[in-house]
Amino acid sequence: QVLNDLNEVQQYHMHLHIGNAALFLTGFFPDVIYTREKQKGAPSLEYYEQIGSIHFEAAADASLRYEADVTPVLHKLTEYFSDVRSAINLYVDAFMNLHNPKSGLDRIERQSATLDEESFKKSLEL
Repeated sequence: QVLNDLNEVQQYHMHLHIGNAALFLTGFFPDVIYTREKQKGAPSLEYYEQIGSIHFEAAADASLRYEADVTPVLHKLTEYFSDVRSAINLYVDAFMNLHNPKSGLDRIERQSATLDEESFKKSLEL
């Protein structure tokens, strides 16, 4: 495993990077992940959420030695990864228009499958 070949500081930064990448991909491009899962059997949003959460947790554990001020934030990201991802999804869906306009029904299907009930209702209002 690549992480084992890194020193502790590098491992900490790699955990941060993987957590951030997972949050970025699931937050800004959930339709891509959802469509690939449905069409090709690729990993689901939940898989990426687990990966992100696991790496944020590992970074949180190490952050006390390197950047203690980020430790509480990393713990919150570990605990609330799905909620943060959902909030980013709502923002992107409502304001950023990163999606193909022809895929409106696909987006609603993804939202209903990946957002909690309250977030899904908010998405329909936007």
